[in-house]
Amino acid sequence: RLTYFSLKRSNKKRPTFTMSGGIAYIYKKSLSEKNFNMNMIEIESLDDQDYIELLNMIKNHYSNTNSEIAEKILSDWDVARKLFVKVMPIEYKNALKKIEEQKIAELMNK
Repeated sequence: RLTYFSLKRSNKKRPTFTMSGGIAYIYKKSLSEKNFNMNMIEIESLDDQDYIELLNMIKNHYSNTNSEIAEKILSDWDVARKLFVKVMPIEYKNALKKIEEQKIAELMNK
C-alpha cells in the first residue's frame, strides 16, 4: 500500500516527508503535522485490518533486515501499535471511494 516514503532534511532544520502515492503508516513518537502538507493528506487512526497489515509488514521487514527498531516494536506490539497513524492522501482516498462505488453499482445492475 505504501508506494514511496522518504524523510528529507530541508533548510528549515526540520524534517519533511514526501510520498508518491498510496498509504503510509507512521510511527508517531515524534510526529508533527508541520511535517506534512495537510491540504493533501489526512492523518487517521488505524482500523483492525490496518493493524494486521502493519504487523505483517514489520515482521517481514524484521525478517529481512534484523532491524533493532522493528524488533523493539514487535516485542512490545500491544503498546507500540498505538503509536502508529495512517497517512492517507486525499486524492487517493477519493479514488478508492470511487472504485468502491463503481463496484457496488456494477453489482446492483447485475
